[in-house]
Order: sequence, then structure tokens, then C-alpha cells
Amino acid sequence: SFAEVEKVMTQAIQHHPTSAPLHYILGTSLHHQKKLYDALKVYLHGETLDPTHLLIQGNIAAAYQGLGRSADAIAYYERVIPQMPHDAGIRNNFGALLGTMNRKDEEVYWLKEALKLDPTLEHPMINLAGHYQDEGLLTLAREYALKAMNYNQRSRLLLQLRYALMLSPISFTYNNM
Repeated sequence: SFAEVEKVMTQAIQHHPTSAPLHYILGTSLHHQKKLYDALKVYLHGETLDPTHLLIQGNIAAAYQGLGRSADAIAYYERVIPQMPHDAGIRNNFGALLGTMNRKDEEVYWLKEALKLDPTLEHPMINLAGHYQDEGLLTLAREYALKAMNYNQRSRLLLQLRYALMLSPISFTYNNM
């Protein structure tokens, strides 16, 4: 469990306090436990130990995003994305952040960039499905939701329910309704 990882990494850092990779792992375990303030603190300390550790910087962006500190998250994403040209996950996260800021065109751009790098990554598919559903483009929303279902057996039922509930807010004909 992530709590066990936290315990082991805390002990490991006591023996190797200048190890950025150990701070990265500890921060990630805290992040997965939704302890975002603690994770951010650990990531920021890890960054001081190794300012070139790109995974730490990407997770700092995600922690800021989770804490609602969008400007700080954007600053980190913009710094790290050019240095991580093959990371689909970071592009997905950046796109999702931009979507929450109502920067819809940029959201779609980065989510599609993520899928170019990894066409099987479910998160950008789900995010695009949500975007298109919000925009009332239900055909595109369904397309991305169905793709996500093919790659995610864990959340398949949830995705099927979401797909089934993708109703147009206005039914133009009785048959559509």
C-alpha cells in the first residue's frame, strides 16, 4: 500500500537525506494518498536536491494543480513539457488543467498531443469525452468514451454508465429521446 511505501521511504530518507529519487518516491506515495500539501513539500525539497529531476518537477505541477494553484502548476508544466517530449501523462494533466480554466482549445490540443504519444492512454480519452460532452458534441464524446472502455477494464462499468447517460440536453425528435 502507499502508506507502507510512505513508511519505508521516510526511513530510507533518514539514512540517505540527500537522495532526490527517494524524495520523489515518498512524494508520490503521499500524492496517491491525497496528502497533497505533504507531497508538495517533499517534492519541493527533492527539487532543491536535484534541480534537473524532471519527474519531481512534473509531480510538483500536478500537486499544485490538485491544490488549485493553477498559475504555479502552469509555470511548472511549461518548464518541464519541452524537456519531456515523450511523456503523454504530463500533456494529459496540462490539458486537463487548461480545461478547468476554460481554455478549451488549448485543453483539446494537449489532450490530443497526449494521445499522439500514447494512443492507449485512457485519461486523455476520458477527458476528451468529457470535454465533447460538455460542448454538446455527443458523437465525439461517445467515440472517446468507447475508446477508453476498450483500454480500461477496471473502470469499464463506470464508463459504460457514463456512455449510457450521454443524452442530448434537447431531444429533437421522439426517436432521439
